Amino acid sequence: MAISWKFEEVEIKDYEIVPDGEYDVRITYVDDSKTTSNGDPMAVVTLAVVGHNCTINHRIVFFSNPDQREITNRNLTGIYRGFPNIIKGSMPSKVWVGKVGRAQIGHHEYDGKVYNDVKKFLVGEKKPVADVSTDDLPF
Repeated sequence: MAISWKFEEVEIKDYEIVPDGEYDVRITYVDDSKTTSNGDPMAVVTLAVVGHNCTINHRIVFFSNPDQREITNRNLTGIYRGFPNIIKGSMPSKVWVGKVGRAQIGHHEYDGKVYNDVKKFLVGEKKPVADVSTDDLPF
């Protein structure tokens, strides 16, 4: 079947820069296949700020250097506290997708642009898992 479509150009909006503050965030994607420049495993967790047009990529590095292992454990502890529906000790994976938590959002500047950034995860309360099915897509 051929696609029939009447194209109408629309304005493409940049992602919103939210004011500093506390927000509910939902995990929309987890890529656990990344590595750092020195070869340490890394997961990139994509977070959507609930009620806003923005996403944040949050990186979790699994440091191989024993002196840096505490950093990884501290970052995972923050995730487990902020997302109480994630099982403590579980590693970043697709089962995290849809989980809702709470985070302190701030900003960082890179290459002359301002980006939203997770400053820390806040102790969250268990919330229903958001439906992330494809049934809501407009096509």
